[in-house]
Amino acid sequence: MKFFNSIFYFLLLLGLGLAVSCSDDDDPDPGDNEEEEVISQVVLTFTSDEGEVVTATWFDADGEGTGTPTIDEIELVEGEEYTLTMTLANTLGSEDEDITAEILEEAEDHMFFFSFTEDIFEDPAGDGNVDNRANPVNYNDQDGNGLPIGLSTTWIAGEHSETPGEFNIVLKHQPDGLKTATSTVSDGGTDVDITFPLHVEEGEHDHEEEVINEVVLTFTPTDGGDAVTATWFDADGEGVGNPTIDEIELVEGEEYTLAITLANTLGTDPEDITAEIVEEDDEHQFFFAFTEDIFSDPTGDGNIDNRDDPVNYNDEDDNGLPVGLSTTWTAGEHSETPGEFRIVLKHQPGLKTTTSTADDGGTDIDITFELHVEEGDHNHEEEVINEVVLTFTPAGGGTAITATWFDADGEGVGNPTIDAIDLAANTEYVMTIALANTLGAQVEDITAEIEEEDDEHMFFFAFTEDIFSDPAGDGNVDNRTDPVNYNDEDDNGFPVGLSTTWTTGSATSAAGTFRVVLKHQPDLKTATSDATVGGTDVDIEFSLSIQ
Repeated sequence: MKFFNSIFYFLLLLGLGLAVSCSDDDDPDPGDNEEEEVISQVVLTFTSDEGEVVTATWFDADGEGTGTPTIDEIELVEGEEYTLTMTLANTLGSEDEDITAEILEEAEDHMFFFSFTEDIFEDPAGDGNVDNRANPVNYNDQDGNGLPIGLSTTWIAGEHSETPGEFNIVLKHQPDGLKTATSTVSDGGTDVDITFPLHVEEGEHDHEEEVINEVVLTFTPTDGGDAVTATWFDADGEGVGNPTIDEIELVEGEEYTLAITLANTLGTDPEDITAEIVEEDDEHQFFFAFTEDIFSDPTGDGNIDNRDDPVNYNDEDDNGLPVGLSTTWTAGEHSETPGEFRIVLKHQPGLKTTTSTADDGGTDIDITFELHVEEGDHNHEEEVINEVVLTFTPAGGGTAITATWFDADGEGVGNPTIDAIDLAANTEYVMTIALANTLGAQVEDITAEIEEEDDEHMFFFAFTEDIFSDPAGDGNVDNRTDPVNYNDEDDNGFPVGLSTTWTTGSATSAAGTFRVVLKHQPDLKTATSDATVGGTDVDIEFSLSIQ
């Protein structure tokens, strides 16, 4: 930095002084008090919360001479919090002059401003207050007027980048009331304006990532049964061999607790990485991604792309933040096409928060398993139903109207018979449904079985648009939330549909349709499960006339 104390300016001022002394005017020049400090050395000292010290020095060995000042690079560690203190000196005389002390003595006249590469710091965010005084900088010191100085400030390094950024400090001299709560870098004289290169390094955790060559996923059915395991194994670590990886095979509708174990088996003694994660759980978090809706719970595709997307974590660290060694999953519907299940373990020392994402910190594992959802036993044991009887009973009294669907030979070649439904206009009916299997030696009452397992069954209905005045619309086969007047519920408060209420509209000249769909949804029936979920026991379409 070049200041106004060169020999040239010295001689010029001396000459002016002689001229003034020879004149008849003995009044001092009012500009004589504007003497900017000679500063040849600025030292920045960043001290981390752990006591690690990083210094960077700007030094101008010959002041206004022809030599170029030397300037150190600042090297900080991502996620670390630092207190920055600055010392300034004039080392050009016979004795070093402590400019820091002079700034403190005249604190009401001085203020440091800072600018830096956008978001190179986690805190303060942004790019500093050189361009906008109101932008955040964490000052730790104030003058007698409560205004910031800047000899001490606090900084949290942002994410590591291979490309260095910049850190600019500007010391402004703002005497005679220029320094205010709104004064900016444009006000007053400039004592220092230095730009340091700044590099944010990877934390030690990135250089000391765990060696993990075995990951075992264990899915245990919450209702009991055999656990499902899938293992990823890398026999030679960083060698040329490819890891082996098992397929995950779950059963549709089953709820599982997933436990993850990790190990390093490459040494003479296997290393239990799971225990190390538990010990340092405030630094670790698993994130998950999976084929869209391959699970009924959690829904979606996981939280790798969006931290807020649902994942059912069962474990937390001491800060109440999720870990992921234990999670809960409910398999969705069976599909012949396998999906994917990806797990990512992030190491986030000093970085793990309620909003940290899969982009933060180092990556210990990133593995994608193939996942296949198999048909459950209920799909192979669907009820044999060859008779369905709908009975519409007028709510105000009168003769009931029945319509029967009957399949005399079950899976045989004959076509079922089906009655038309003929209802009176503008009449309210209670409809009940009875189902049976008449193909055996004894008639099997399927209605009773549905009532016994009503938490696994639900009827859905579709009908010609507005053929009923209540419910309106066209039914809930295409949209679960469309209105149907159910009269019965299971123990969970979800509708069944063996009894419903219908009010016909006006007489129609043409017949419409009335479709009944019975879904079997063991472990799948919820407040939002629809006609696409689970197995189908009945799907019948009747002709419907309103007279």
